[in-house]
Amino acid sequence: MRCIKFNDFDKLKELLSKVELFNEFSRYDLPKVAELCDNVQFFEPEEVIIHKGEVDESFYILLAGTARVSKTISSESLFTLEPGCLFGEISFLSHTERTKNVVANENVFALKINRDMLESLEPDIRERIKDYLIQKLVNRIQQIEAASQ
Repeated sequence: MRCIKFNDFDKLKELLSKVELFNEFSRYDLPKVAELCDNVQFFEPEEVIIHKGEVDESFYILLAGTARVSKTISSESLFTLEPGCLFGEISFLSHTERTKNVVANENVFALKINRDMLESLEPDIRERIKDYLIQKLVNRIQQIEAASQ
């Protein structure tokens, strides 16, 4: 993994604008998020992005490329993450160990957001991000409940 600094601010804003989370952000709000995006990380194919069992209070937004989620590094993929997907949010919100592995299928660019970064945002932007995370988790719980019936 390599942390990179996007020199092309406009390209980073373009990548962020394709993420559902930021669809409702104004032309004034999106640059504020992009300015804080010093933590865009690059992962090569088969590189582990998240290790099951690790403690890391951050979450990721997949900006480019795809990644797979699995119980073990070598096990079959449970599902594939596409650009725009968020992952790692359960550990971020619950302060618990990672429950799955996430491995890059190809070259991946992901934005890693930690608590300090989130807290440095304006309250309105921060609350919209938190509300989005909560809604995604609620949707996931509803899908699991529906599938189990």
